[in-house]
Amino acid sequence: MSAENKNNNLSIIPEKQLVFKSFDDHAGYVRMDISGNIQLMDDKAKEILGYDNKKEKVNARTMIHKDDFAYTMKSFMELYHKGEFKNYNARISTKSGAIKRVHIDTKIIYNEHKKPIGAHGVIKEVFTSEDLKK
Repeated sequence: MSAENKNNNLSIIPEKQLVFKSFDDHAGYVRMDISGNIQLMDDKAKEILGYDNKKEKVNARTMIHKDDFAYTMKSFMELYHKGEFKNYNARISTKSGAIKRVHIDTKIIYNEHKKPIGAHGVIKEVFTSEDLKK
């Protein structure tokens, strides 16, 4: 394990391979620290979000649509206390300023002391009938 991964305890999660194989080509994978700083994204997540964490610092909290912020914080607290949440649906603002509806399923990443240190999961863009009319 590299010194960087040892320091932040966010080495590649073994189940990541399962996550990639379990979802279709429309879902992306994201891993972040407990403060929302994105540390790993696959190409699909980069496409959905419009950011590339290898080129710039990306924080998930800054992408939350203002009208969904309270709901998102409530969902984050559920994630933090229960260890996972499914079916989070909200709007985000991409780097270009586009508003997208997304669906996220995520789990907490714990360190060896069972302390939450991050989260990882899948993100999928959701299209509604209203979106398709545009």
